Amino acid sequence: MTGREPHGVRPAPRLDPSARRRRRDEVFGEVLPEATADDREPGRPEDAATGDGSDTAADAWLRDNVPPHHG
Repeated sequence: MTGREPHGVRPAPRLDPSARRRRRDEVFGEVLPEATADDREPGRPEDAATGDGSDTAADAWLRDNVPPHHG
């Protein structure tokens, strides 16, 4: 303690990066997925083309669900 902390308050212990990451995930949950679309195998059903050869199913879903004010 440096003498500046309020009575009874101790500074948090220093954790190694992996322990900090685990603790953060316990508190906030995992924000980013472990695997992104770039990491996945091509040809997965959820990444399949919609038929015209230019879009994935996710792209088509997003386009179909655009709010009206984003026209």
